[in-house]
Amino acid sequence: VILTPKVNHSFSLEGGSTLEPFVTYKRSFDLSAVRKEAADTSFDAASAGAGVTYTKPDAYSLSVTADVDNVGMTAEPQSLSSKFQLSVPIR
Repeated sequence: VILTPKVNHSFSLEGGSTLEPFVTYKRSFDLSAVRKEAADTSFDAASAGAGVTYTKPDAYSLSVTADVDNVGMTAEPQSLSSKFQLSVPIR
């Protein structure tokens, strides 16, 4: 089972542009019958992320995000990933 809430809010700027910051949290739970103890979290995984999207209607959208994997997990080291995305409509 994967639980992935996202909290975001869009701010309107001059000229119709929008700025949308967001945070996410992803938690995976292993509910297989193979697990012996309910308290065993060795197969669970969590990650947290944040980012912002700037959108200029009919022109482009720019998004920057960063995620940290294995948040709160002591067995595995944490890893950081980031993404830069530019979307341009084709006319």
